[in-house]
Amino acid sequence: GTMIREIPIPKDTAVVVGLVSSNRNKAIWGDDAVEWKPERWLSSLPGSVTGANIPVIYSNLYVC
Repeated sequence: GTMIREIPIPKDTAVVVGLVSSNRNKAIWGDDAVEWKPERWLSSLPGSVTGANIPVIYSNLYVC
C-alpha cells in the first residue's frame, strides 16, 4: 500500500525496457499486433489497450 516514487539502481547497472514486446502483445492489440497500422491511433483505442494497466513510467506510451 505504499507509493513507490523511485527505485535505486546501482551505477553501471544495465536496464532493459521491453517496449517492443509490450506493444506487440496479441492479447492486448489483437492478432495483427505485429503489423504497423497507423490507423490504430486515428480513433479511440480499444478497451483491451486502455484497460491493460501496463506498469511503466509512461503508462499511456504505446509505441509500435
